[in-house]
Amino acid sequence: MTKQITIKVIKKTNDIIQGLRDANLTDGNYEILVNGEIYNVELINYYEDMVYELADGETSKTVSLGNNIADKTMLVVKYHKNLKVGEGVTLTATTRKKGMYVCVLGDLINEGEITMTARGANVEEGQNVYLWENIDSSYEYVPKDGAEGREAYKPCPGWQVNGQGKAGIEGEGRGTGSGGQGSYIINAMNGSANSWLGASTGGNSYSGGNGGGALVICNAPAVAASVTSATDSKGGNASAWDINNVTQYFAGGGAGITGGNSAYSRWGTAGSQTKGEDGTGGLLMLYADTLQNTGKISSEGSNGAGGTFAFNQRYNGAVGGAGSGGGTVNIFARYVKNAGEVSAKGRKRWSN
Repeated sequence: MTKQITIKVIKKTNDIIQGLRDANLTDGNYEILVNGEIYNVELINYYEDMVYELADGETSKTVSLGNNIADKTMLVVKYHKNLKVGEGVTLTATTRKKGMYVCVLGDLINEGEITMTARGANVEEGQNVYLWENIDSSYEYVPKDGAEGREAYKPCPGWQVNGQGKAGIEGEGRGTGSGGQGSYIINAMNGSANSWLGASTGGNSYSGGNGGGALVICNAPAVAASVTSATDSKGGNASAWDINNVTQYFAGGGAGITGGNSAYSRWGTAGSQTKGEDGTGGLLMLYADTLQNTGKISSEGSNGAGGTFAFNQRYNGAVGGAGSGGGTVNIFARYVKNAGEVSAKGRKRWSN
């Protein structure tokens, strides 16, 4: 049975960052109206100083915020005083969300990591997210569409045609990135002329794009582009074919909201074996009166399959699936001292 979210009230504000900072709202679910766009919001308040630190004997810890209902709401966590995220602590959403807004009315000290890495939401389409209204009534906003995905690619036919694929395309302004294109090996004249490497998908305001799968064609039938193409909700499945009774190849699945399946080949057979990592970069919003960052603030993509696994299996050839696209990190503060890292990068594609 699908869980339902009860919306308490519609609240109209001028923007997301300042409007929810200044609004006096109790914990609950709301519809927030900004510049003609409605955002479903899950709001959590903390009224005292909050400190997330490692306990004795711990070397790392993840603090997960919000409910476990994926893809339905924007998570807003409002700290009415001060927040400290200690070294070794990761602060993130419990599951995929249509953005996470960490609002600190006092001082924010980050020595760990505040992140929406691999928390991008699975949505049919994005929407403009109006973060901040400027004095001239213009907006700082995340556009509904991020970078476009990589197109399907037809490698040149011939013996020993190997390629690294392509990284995803960076988003412009505050936009998210696209998924990358998988790598390939083509070691045959027959069957290679019509072989295509599948496309990746573009990003949207709530998620980076999904990466394409890898392709191997060795003395085998042609394969259509759709075989390794990513979909809107999944990294591309890999395809690996070889009719030789000795050689064996590995092709990695692409990363995405759900990672694509990898493939191995021998005697012309193919099957799933490992897969690309789950997750895309999401939307991260951060407000603080003062921010001191010596840790990391991030919303990165996930890795395609391949690399170490393939080499350990002693394949004759191994090519990796593409990584998923990075998200978008948006920081607003009166005073910032940043000696740490801020990252919204996509992840790599493994290669031979």
